[in-house]
Amino acid sequence: MKKDNVILADNLDLQEKHIQIIKDVSMRLAGILNIDQISVLVLEVLVNTLGYKISAVQLIDEEKKNLRFQIINAPKIVLRLVKRFLGFSPSDVKIPLTERKSYLVQSFLEKRITKSNDLYFFNCPVVSARVTKITQKIMRLRDIVAVPLMIKGEPIGVLSVGSSKEISDSELEFFKTFANQIAIALYNAKLLDEQKAQYAELQAAYKKLEELHQLQSLDRAKSEFIRVASHQFRTPLSGIRFEAEYILEKRERGDLAEGEAIDGIILIYERILFLIRTLNDIFDVLEIDQGEAKIKKEETSFAEAVKDAEEIIRQPFVYTQNTKKLTIDIKSVKQPVLIDREKVKRIITVLLTNAFVFTDKNGEILLQAKIKGKGKNRALNILISDNGIGIPAAERAKVFEKFYRASNASRAVPNGTGLGLFIVKTFVQMHGGDIGIKDAKGGGTIFDISLPI
Repeated sequence: MKKDNVILADNLDLQEKHIQIIKDVSMRLAGILNIDQISVLVLEVLVNTLGYKISAVQLIDEEKKNLRFQIINAPKIVLRLVKRFLGFSPSDVKIPLTERKSYLVQSFLEKRITKSNDLYFFNCPVVSARVTKITQKIMRLRDIVAVPLMIKGEPIGVLSVGSSKEISDSELEFFKTFANQIAIALYNAKLLDEQKAQYAELQAAYKKLEELHQLQSLDRAKSEFIRVASHQFRTPLSGIRFEAEYILEKRERGDLAEGEAIDGIILIYERILFLIRTLNDIFDVLEIDQGEAKIKKEETSFAEAVKDAEEIIRQPFVYTQNTKKLTIDIKSVKQPVLIDREKVKRIITVLLTNAFVFTDKNGEILLQAKIKGKGKNRALNILISDNGIGIPAAERAKVFEKFYRASNASRAVPNGTGLGLFIVKTFVQMHGGDIGIKDAKGGGTIFDISLPI
């Protein structure tokens, strides 16, 4: 009786550990949108934290014909042994979906967990039975399982795990939940990779636009650019659809966790904002390049232009419980100023958006303005500063070029358009003004704008 109680207690402890690991991994995966980083994290948890002997992630390739080993976590001696017999790294292995003898393929195609005490059925046909037997003996493997990585009922890959002990039913349930969590993270990372590829295509299309423009083929160039731009939108739109359907399906099944719907709505909202910002940037650049962007200066309230920009800026961050502080000090600009209100609003909106995006959750942003000079030399001086990641000094001359993004900005936010600062500088120059970049005290960036009024 005591023995049964001990086993029951051990099972409860293991279940609690599994629940805690799923929570921890969920938190650690938040914000990671890189397939390799996700895979490394997952395998480290399985091998280093839970003590499994080997783990691997296999993903379906672009042609949907082979399972490709994304990453493997195993003792170095095993990896060297396999490489010696194969003549190439295990990470380069591809298993055709036609190889039905492979348990990895069976798990993928049949959408079910497969389990065996013979490693050969997971390595065939790539590794021979003899090499597999030696490998299994060296690693003292008892059981191996393959778990399909599922998204909306369809597999995107397989998670495989090897243990020196018999793998229990409770462990299989853990793997199933764990794999579901990983699949969502990998799917979102894959969407981002596709978006990056489409962004590169957008850059190439814009370059082609400029070349065609020189050949007086504007209509053809514009059509090509718009075609590629619309293609770029498919990835975030697919993400929006996936999140919405995921929430609705979970709600229909009755297992929608508290706060899960809100998290999904936030993700949908952020992707919609990205689409809107991208469209605005593209339309502005097209107008500029076609010579259709015009300045219409009128006596107007600068405070009202700032208020309009502030309303646009603050709204996106309400739903993410943003704690960033925005301070506006423009009280000295009381009288109307001669500016194009819409373009000045756009300048402020772009710069404040960048300031919010590239500061951390406790960041501080400051907008200041005052009138300098007299008579014909009067100018509206606008300073927008933050304590964010800053702009490398060597790259400041380039950040105003079309599609150019500072190296640290690209790492922090991979999906920017690289058009915002080009638009800002163009609108400033159309006013006859100047814009410069300085280091903020304590880190960050100051944009210094002067507009003749």
